[in-house]
Amino acid sequence: MEAWTDNIKEVYEEALEEGDVVEFLSNYETSAELNEVALLYMIENDVDHIEAALWWLEEYEDVWTEWVSEDIAEAVKESL
Repeated sequence: MEAWTDNIKEVYEEALEEGDVVEFLSNYETSAELNEVALLYMIENDVDHIEAALWWLEEYEDVWTEWVSEDIAEAVKESL
């Protein structure tokens, strides 16, 4: 799990340096339903927020990849 968090941290730091955070925030959209799915997964599977986030990123790739650049999306997918 630590390797994953290190990889994501690296991707995040690169995004900050490249100004991709503004793009992310401009594209970011969520809903109560999307949040509920992650919370329900945590409860039903007795996992923490990190494990639920990993699951969510894999299950909802079509959603979050719309929020970031292709380079960032590829880097995140590779780190999963």
